[in-house]
Amino acid sequence: ALGAPSDLSVTSLGLQGARAESLGGNDPDLLLGQRWRWGMADDLTFLGDGRFTIDTDSETTWEQSRVRTLGIALEGQTTLLAGRHSIRHGGPRLLDGLQVLAHPVNNPQLDLGGWVGLMPDPFDTQPLIRPGLGPTLAINGSTLSASALGELVFGSGGLDRVGALLQARGNWAPTLFLNSRLDWLLTDAQGRSGLADGAASVTYRPSDALTLDATYNAFSTLRYQTTGILDPTVRRFQQRVVDLGLDDPALADTLDPTIQQSVGAGVKLRPDGGGVQPVLGLSGQHRAHPVPEERFTRVGPQLGLIGLLSGRLELLSDLQVLLSEGRLLSDAGINAIWELSDSGAVLIDTSARAMIDPVGYGEARPGWYADLFVDGVTPSSTVIALGVSWTAEPSDVVGTDVGWAGFLRLQQWIRPGRGSAPAASRSGRGGPSPKPPPAPVDPDADEDAGIPEGMRDAPSPSSPGEGAPE
Repeated sequence: ALGAPSDLSVTSLGLQGARAESLGGNDPDLLLGQRWRWGMADDLTFLGDGRFTIDTDSETTWEQSRVRTLGIALEGQTTLLAGRHSIRHGGPRLLDGLQVLAHPVNNPQLDLGGWVGLMPDPFDTQPLIRPGLGPTLAINGSTLSASALGELVFGSGGLDRVGALLQARGNWAPTLFLNSRLDWLLTDAQGRSGLADGAASVTYRPSDALTLDATYNAFSTLRYQTTGILDPTVRRFQQRVVDLGLDDPALADTLDPTIQQSVGAGVKLRPDGGGVQPVLGLSGQHRAHPVPEERFTRVGPQLGLIGLLSGRLELLSDLQVLLSEGRLLSDAGINAIWELSDSGAVLIDTSARAMIDPVGYGEARPGWYADLFVDGVTPSSTVIALGVSWTAEPSDVVGTDVGWAGFLRLQQWIRPGRGSAPAASRSGRGGPSPKPPPAPVDPDADEDAGIPEGMRDAPSPSSPGEGAPE
């Protein structure tokens, strides 16, 4: 039975649906999810992480099946991962096989080993006959961490890919945080080589109140990309269902041979002196591409107040100006985040926006968007996430296209020795509160934290940052 402080069981049940006047409705999708971290012996742990979407009106009832982890981990002087798991220090790569990492006695911060097995599809997680192997080297320092992973992969027609993934992270808290990734293709079945994916980010905090950040992102696949990077018009509701694991951010792993590039920067002034304080911010993002339809530039100032109602209410307003596909779009809105109690047991997050797109709408009349999210944690460690959204946009077909969408997700947490489930956070999702440093360079680096799929903090759609897939 579960008993160790590191043990974890999270069961997820979810429901989502949407309807638009111009398109009609869609049948609700049901979500079933389960994650385990189950100690079987002193150093032996069973790991499982699966998510299934059911559509009763579809030809395929099991619309989506995502099994990202199903195996064991043996931790000690040598780490052994067996079964289905994310390759450690391998980014989004999955493996049906074995990974061994040795930690020398004279240098326990060093990981030295390799992996071998079959590589499933990183998006739909379906098994594939893609045998692969490669070495792994990582140094895990207190301020600087770096890793290198090689891969030699074969497909049904022979050689599939030869490549390397290099990652590095610097953490000189509380002032400077650096993050970088280079996914390099040495050769593939078509003889191509060069940069496949890469990113770099820096966050500088000269004081507790001031944060400056900058990012660079280059990609030819969707393996590392979030919805906000791919679609500049994504709404908060669309991003939230992805963050909660109710939907997939992307269903294909290739775009085109052209490297797409994105740069972003932001500055935020958020005093922490107690009482009611103003918040000021400015963010920008530009995505470059030879095809004009794929380019966009976005700039957005933010203004708000924090510390209202004894520190439990935040009011934030922003303006987003977007140049995309040769047309100028803009939207403005206000966002309220209300923590109903000091314990963070219930959090309400709501926003309303006016959307201006004369070219897209065919008229000057604006569109409207509103949403409401409620996150709560019960005394029995049940995490509840509820969300609804409403849109009304000009349409030459129905006059005004009114649409709505909603979701409900329930999670039952079992965490022996660690009390109840984590409180609702100001990111609007259950789980640990967001932290100033960038996300780890390795998407599985938070495995030991026991944060379940869909509850990891991710950049907001208006942020120029980028996060891990899933």
